[in-house]
Amino acid sequence: MKSNINTILITGGSGFIGKYITKFFIKRNFFVINYDINPIKNFTSPNYKFVKGDVTKIQNLKKVFKKKINYVFHLAAINGTKNFYDFPVKVLEVSSFGILNICKLCEEFKVKKLLIFSSSEVYNESKIIPTNEKIKIKIPDITNPRFSYAGGKILSELVGLNYALEKRIKNVVIIRPHNVYGADMGFGHVIPELYKKISLKKFSKNINLKIIGTGNEIRSFIYIEDFLNGFYEVFKKGKNRNIYNIGNNEPINIRKLIFIFAKILNIKINVFTQKGHIGGPKKRVPDISKIKKFGYKKKYNIYNGLKKFIENEKN
Repeated sequence: MKSNINTILITGGSGFIGKYITKFFIKRNFFVINYDINPIKNFTSPNYKFVKGDVTKIQNLKKVFKKKINYVFHLAAINGTKNFYDFPVKVLEVSSFGILNICKLCEEFKVKKLLIFSSSEVYNESKIIPTNEKIKIKIPDITNPRFSYAGGKILSELVGLNYALEKRIKNVVIIRPHNVYGADMGFGHVIPELYKKISLKKFSKNINLKIIGTGNEIRSFIYIEDFLNGFYEVFKKGKNRNIYNIGNNEPINIRKLIFIFAKILNIKINVFTQKGHIGGPKKRVPDISKIKKFGYKKKYNIYNGLKKFIENEKN
């Protein structure tokens, strides 16, 4: 590690967003320590170090902080809707112990800036669309394990913002990503799940596709490259104890998304619906006025982003 280079600790740096952020900041001459259970596959760099570890274990995490960390990006979490229902306690343990350990160590080692990755899930079903960062966040049904993830993210925001309020950490910024997608993101999310179902049918010219929900649910998807550019603006310009949506304000329903898949692949898709888990919002679109003031501009619309996603997945 060079003495004159800023060091970033990324928890959960091997996850979908984490690995892209890792590579993005290495290209910008940062040294990145990735603290995760598993490494990023087939990746090495002189400005990169992988440390195997669990954010719930503070003593192991503390050893990393002794390496003079300048910035911390806290992404570590258990994601995926199926996991929220199957392992809600584990989801909550990683969220709660993780943020408490991170904040304690950021205070002890006087980290310059902590960026906490929350989620659009904290909004649940907002009545105001597009939804800005001042809208109330909520858990509508405390008995529904789906909200183990959103609950953990709300706790993370509370802990981080109050550490900053008491000036125990100099600068804490909250990020709320909205439906980020890109190559190699794994399954359990809308776009890769649809692609998987279509590809399993070997891209036949006329296929039947069963989806969970009505197909009228509205989302606003952001391609990973756009997300990285938005996040970089927040990293540079985000203010202490502020919250920033990062997404696109281009709403689309799932049926239209499937139509775009069909158009790009030059196939016909017949959609059939089935009931899913209770608790998923019907409509979610972020207000991104705050990051636009930083100069953020999207490069990809949903068609171009989806086309690039498919090209990368095929390769």
